[in-house]
Amino acid sequence: MTHQEHIELVRQVIDGKCIPLLESKGYEYSRAGDVNDDTLANFKRIAATTGVHPLVVWFTYTQKHMAAIATYVRNTAAGKEYKKSEPIEGRFVDAVN
Repeated sequence: MTHQEHIELVRQVIDGKCIPLLESKGYEYSRAGDVNDDTLANFKRIAATTGVHPLVVWFTYTQKHMAAIATYVRNTAAGKEYKKSEPIEGRFVDAVN
């Protein structure tokens, strides 16, 4: 794969999968319609509730997706079949968003 092909593949995934998900789920999480309409409101609310910095909340959510990806990689490399709650592609898209 050339560098340009890689860029195009990433662009297709971002534009075709990540952006639509960000537009739908991100809007819900931001308390759409609120006066502030803050896209990071979900992180800030949970941070305030738990007494941690919003980046800690973001990191925790991201690690959840990365743990699922790591399980997929480990099992695939070992040739093990296992039940997945969603396709691995969805985990990558969630991790990007």
